[in-house]
Amino acid sequence: KMAGVLEVSKGSMPSIHNAREGEMSAEETNQCLLDIKTWLQDKAPSVKFGAPASDSEIESLSPKLDGVPLPSGLKAILSAANGGLPLFDYVTLTASEIADVRQGCVSHAKWRSDLVPLAKNIDGGDGLLVFANGKELHSWDGDSGICSSEGTFESYMESYRNRMLAGKLEYLDGCGVTELA
Repeated sequence: KMAGVLEVSKGSMPSIHNAREGEMSAEETNQCLLDIKTWLQDKAPSVKFGAPASDSEIESLSPKLDGVPLPSGLKAILSAANGGLPLFDYVTLTASEIADVRQGCVSHAKWRSDLVPLAKNIDGGDGLLVFANGKELHSWDGDSGICSSEGTFESYMESYRNRMLAGKLEYLDGCGVTELA
């Protein structure tokens, strides 16, 4: 055997990176959002996302959520960009749009009281990306209500960022961020 050479039998390849245990910290979430914004500025210069929301804009949302706590992920994304950030075929809402969209959905039979909208369908349809129970992201539409689970906000954003940085995504005007063929 040669010194410094790792012998690997078929099917037993060691992991060469550290797997995350638990959710991202607030600092890691902020870095993740910065990485996403940087990628978009480089790869999708036509995207015009909002400047960071002010603390008062973010805090003004709480009373408009009918007692539903403001999700920490929503605070983080608004602090990074107050709307306009593409998330695949969704685009994030501004702080004021979140309250308006939620108010418009509250009377819908398929709406749940714990839902807080994060993003709307980029093509103008009624599809939303929503927080449920303050942590989980789900797709929602007026016909089906809650659809697929997207996992936690942190895991969704981390996976999105990682695919961007690995060169697996592209931005197409009118379509949003898509997987490369």
